[in-house]
This record gives sequence, C-alpha cells and structure tokens, in this order.
Amino acid sequence: MQYDYQCQKCGKEFSRIVPMADRDKPLLEKCPGCGKKKSIIRGFVAAKIVYDISNPLKRAGSGWNDLMKKMAKGAGRHSKIDHY
Repeated sequence: MQYDYQCQKCGKEFSRIVPMADRDKPLLEKCPGCGKKKSIIRGFVAAKIVYDISNPLKRAGSGWNDLMKKMAKGAGRHSKIDHY
C-alpha cells in the first residue's frame, strides 16, 4: 500500500509503497531532505477508486436489463418485476 510521509523539521514530503505491517518503519528513518532522525510523520492516504465508463464490460450494471428481463419472464405473467 502507498503511504505519504512528511518531515516535521523541514516539511519534506515523500511517498513509499510498503506492506501494511511495515508502514511505521519509515517513521524511524532519517528524513531524505534534512537527515534528521525520528522527525517523520505518516499522513493519511485514501485508496484510489477508478470508474471507467469507456469500456461497457467494466461499466457498473452491464447486463442488468437482460438479467431483469430473464427474471420477469421466469416469474410468470403476474410478476411484479419491472424492467426498463
């Protein structure tokens, strides 16, 4: 996972890709900017979510209408299942 770090002394910001279990190891290293030890703090990194609508196979709900039509057909003519 990618984590962001910042030096409290010089303000240098940097990122590292490390396993979750090792996310605190860079806190004990020297700052790559000023060389001070134990001055690093970890920032918050949110996971990136990518939604690609250009590819219909990746689009959310792809095939949904076909599935609903099959369900309505299988449920009989008095079915309450609507499809668009």
